[in-house]
Amino acid sequence: MSCAVALKTIELLKRHRIIETVERDSGPHLRTCLHELEQRPLVAEVRSAGLMAAIELRSLDQRRNLGSRCRDICAELGLIVRAEGDTLMLAPPLICTRADLSEIVGIVWSSARAPLKSVSRARHLGTRLAGGLASLFNASRL
Repeated sequence: MSCAVALKTIELLKRHRIIETVERDSGPHLRTCLHELEQRPLVAEVRSAGLMAAIELRSLDQRRNLGSRCRDICAELGLIVRAEGDTLMLAPPLICTRADLSEIVGIVWSSARAPLKSVSRARHLGTRLAGGLASLFNASRL
């Protein structure tokens, strides 16, 4: 049974050209969005391959586990990410659109900037940043 499911999955990936779309469109878009984050003092490093990414945060006040705090805020905002120390790891679905990826990056950025008790402020910042990124990337047709 599991082999049949795996074969069907591979067939669908090929038929809908999902891997090609990730390589040609959504992967580069995510990389560009993350590059915008890398310019911020709070972000130490960004690494990505396709739609997998790691965002290493720089704790400006010497507090540790910034990644865990950001992960918790992301979860409250509806985004599931993994945290290890000060690093957030993303692995969105292969079928994400550019708008989805811009929203994901906006939520991550909001979680890194938001005070722990101000989730509504984080939601506002995420929506604002996601909208700005989406309009920027749609306009430039990357």
